[in-house]
Amino acid sequence: MISKTSTLPVAHPTVSAAGGNRDSMDHTYRRRSALAVAATAATAICATVAAGVGSSSWRRTGLVGRRTAQVPDIADAATHSGSHPPPPSVDTGSLIAAQFGPDEHASRDKMEMILQGELSLSGIYYVPGSFASTGEEERSRNSLSPYVKVYGEFCDLDWSPHRDEPTKFPAFVDIMALSRHCGEHRYSLPLDEVVSAVLAYDARPDSAPIKSIPVSGLLLNEGRSGATVVSNALAVAEPASTRVVSEHPALMDALQACDKIRNTHGSDNCDPAKVQSLVRDVVHLLSRTPDPALERMYLKLPSAATAYLGQLREAFPLAPWAFFYREANIALAKATQKKRNACIKQRRSPSEAVRARAFALGLDSLDDLGPQEVCALHLSALVRTAFTEHETSGTGLLVSYDEDLSSNGGRFVPETVLPYLGVGSAANPGTEARGRVDAVLAIDAKARDSGRVWDAAAIKADVGIDLSEEIREASRTFLQTNMFEISRARAL
Repeated sequence: MISKTSTLPVAHPTVSAAGGNRDSMDHTYRRRSALAVAATAATAICATVAAGVGSSSWRRTGLVGRRTAQVPDIADAATHSGSHPPPPSVDTGSLIAAQFGPDEHASRDKMEMILQGELSLSGIYYVPGSFASTGEEERSRNSLSPYVKVYGEFCDLDWSPHRDEPTKFPAFVDIMALSRHCGEHRYSLPLDEVVSAVLAYDARPDSAPIKSIPVSGLLLNEGRSGATVVSNALAVAEPASTRVVSEHPALMDALQACDKIRNTHGSDNCDPAKVQSLVRDVVHLLSRTPDPALERMYLKLPSAATAYLGQLREAFPLAPWAFFYREANIALAKATQKKRNACIKQRRSPSEAVRARAFALGLDSLDDLGPQEVCALHLSALVRTAFTEHETSGTGLLVSYDEDLSSNGGRFVPETVLPYLGVGSAANPGTEARGRVDAVLAIDAKARDSGRVWDAAAIKADVGIDLSEEIREASRTFLQTNMFEISRARAL
């Protein structure tokens, strides 16, 4: 099976490693995606017949090193996966294709558009053997691209909505949903070829319009604990010079590649060094911009990414990081709410951090745990990972939703968190930056089109939270020690 890691549905029946489509996608966007699935499936069948088993893996254009990157060899990919490869282009002569708008970039060289910064990375694919260990000799021969058969999806999108209205578009999937091109005409290319071309292009003296901005901070969290509040504040504090990449699926899918391959395909042949190379490549592609004003980039990650904090710290050792958490019972209650309980999947697909935490607690199997216990174990692994990194390295800012964010009249974000992350312009009341930050902090971080305000009083009163006895017991069993350790560390 090819591991599908794009945010959007495609032809083959795989599941996004980062989760499904967001509820905020409108009906039109979902309809386009469904049509894209049908169109791609039909085209894949035609491509199989036309290509034949022995055909070249990728159709080439007439330019050396350039690819159309639309139709990978299905037979070749199936050898490794037993499933379809990344989606081919839609046959413009089909009836389904008639439902789509024209591709305004159809005649252009896609690699050249990537090099010029006109197309953005939207997702990645990989096969079970993409990161397999092949021995030191072969690794040295392929040192520039140690992974194989990893594909990137690229499309034309506008990053500005998250900067202009972050509470309406709090995550990457929200700005991607605004792009008709991303919904209908994504291009799939071998990622190693893209990265090689990008590095060569960026090293040229005439590539001045394109630059790579540094990772200036990492935002990690336990889940629904304030990280989005801070990422929104970062987006508006100094908007001209700041890019915030919020929950980009390609980065999460790169981080969890070995766990996903082990859990999905039963293989432990996954070289962490190769995965780390992919993580760096993904972030490098996200950091490229033709905008000369941009100076810094912040990565806000989904809660499950905290399990991979060690990988992130190794890749970006100079970037300050913050971990957001909240009172254990509330955190667990929110994590197990309907439509939010992705943590239950950890029973069948545990991260290495969850496996290690279970072993430390003497658990031989997760099969006998109830849903509240599985989620509590997962949260415990996240909190323990962040706390251990904080204690052993002396880095990181541990931010309590209850004691820091909701108890200081909104001052903690602009006066403590943002300066820690290198943005001090909003620290003083009365400045324009502070005004923008205060305005965005007054709105629910994920309000989208609802216009909900941020109600600190309701939060402190735990309004709408059902603290069942199962929640309380699981919290006592798996999370109590973690919270005691953090409280003790804060008191020192």
